[in-house]
Amino acid sequence: MERWEKKLDRDTVIEIRMNHPCGIPKENKIAMLKIKEKYSDIESRIIEFSKHLG
Repeated sequence: MERWEKKLDRDTVIEIRMNHPCGIPKENKIAMLKIKEKYSDIESRIIEFSKHLG
């Protein structure tokens, strides 16, 4: 991570980290991205992802 910070600006590093979470199962990551695109407010996103997790 430190290497990124030396070569890239802060906003780019944050964007990469937010788009590539570690340790999250692929199925959940895909669901999160779909929910993020579909719902604009955070409360709706949380509710829908909670439903996804079952």
